[in-house]
Amino acid sequence: MKRARIRVCVIDNEDSFTYNLVQLLEAQNASVMIVSGKYTDTNLEGMPDKIIFSPGPGKPQDFPLMEKILITCIPTHDILGICLGHQAIAQHFGLKLERKLEVAHGIQEKIEISPKLNPKSILFGISEPIEVGLYHSWYVDRKMSNNILEISCQTSSGMIMGLIHPTRKIEGLQFHPESFLTPLGHTMISRWLSE
Repeated sequence: MKRARIRVCVIDNEDSFTYNLVQLLEAQNASVMIVSGKYTDTNLEGMPDKIIFSPGPGKPQDFPLMEKILITCIPTHDILGICLGHQAIAQHFGLKLERKLEVAHGIQEKIEISPKLNPKSILFGISEPIEVGLYHSWYVDRKMSNNILEISCQTSSGMIMGLIHPTRKIEGLQFHPESFLTPLGHTMISRWLSE
């Protein structure tokens, strides 16, 4: 049985994966609105309750609408950041980005779930090992002392692959759930739509 149609806004950060993400959402009966991440003059009134920050090239500041949404919509909206979107969430909460020595484009890697995973996470209830697709040249630095965000998953080498806010509906994933290299990506997105 299909779920009721859920409205989702995808902030398009000019990545070829954006439309894979849109297709994944539409396959799960979501009604998708696409808005460019480049422009801050976008009116946020009437924005769907669920917002996804898409992957994209460059750094979060190249797509300033994400920061405007984080400043304005944190108390009222469910926000999921993917790759660049994950990095935007991390920076908003004061974390730093570092450049990878070796770019990870089209790499599949296993991730480990945090033993204290927040039950609100889209990863909650998914059995390990979880294989995910990586396409990034920047990552979130692990220096997180006194940061409100919690690590939800990481690689075996300790690179952060996911962050979640403990009380708000805000989550970031460094990996790409919309990629064929993430076999359980559809399950993750389905869980996010159901929350």
